[in-house]
Formats: sequence, C-alpha cells, structure tokens
Amino acid sequence: MRVNVGGMWCPMSGCGGCAPAFHSHRVAILTTTPGLDTSPIIMVNKTGWDQFLEIILKPDNIPIVGLMFLIFYFTWLAFREARKNDQLIEEGRADEILREMQK
Repeated sequence: MRVNVGGMWCPMSGCGGCAPAFHSHRVAILTTTPGLDTSPIIMVNKTGWDQFLEIILKPDNIPIVGLMFLIFYFTWLAFREARKNDQLIEEGRADEILREMQK
C-alpha cells in the first residue's frame, strides 16, 4: 500500500499518511523516462534529526561535540560556585569565600 504524504509516496503498509513533519519514513518513488530504464528510482528524504546526527557523528566533528559538553559542564560549575559565593556575601561571611574555594 502506498500513501501520498506531502506529495511523496510512502510504501510503508499501515501508514495513515501522517503529517510530513512527523513522518520519519518518507520515500519518493520517481519513474524514469520511458525507453531508458524501467526500474523506479527511490530517493529517501532525511528528517532534520537524521541530518543533524549525520553531521555531528562524522569523525571530524566528534571532538568538537565533546568540547561542547565540557563547555556546558564548566559553565554550569562556574555559575554554581558564583551562586554559593553570592549567598556567603549576602549572609555577611565574605571572608569565608577564599576558604570555600580552597577546599
């Protein structure tokens, strides 16, 4: 059974013709010019998530993705420590900040 989904044909049986944005198995079947080749050409359209994963999982980009996780972690750590220091200052214990950082 082929279902027309956003101008594309879906060969998945049981597909209710879901909206193209939520359709993860979109396939376009194009026929060729008569007389040249009678087999259909099948093109698979990738979703945005598939394209994103394809880019970040390339070997050249994996160290960059790892560095992004480190940046997020150390940014979180800096804000956490800043909040602790601000609480000590509000409590009037500003002299304890250095001792807290040296622990």
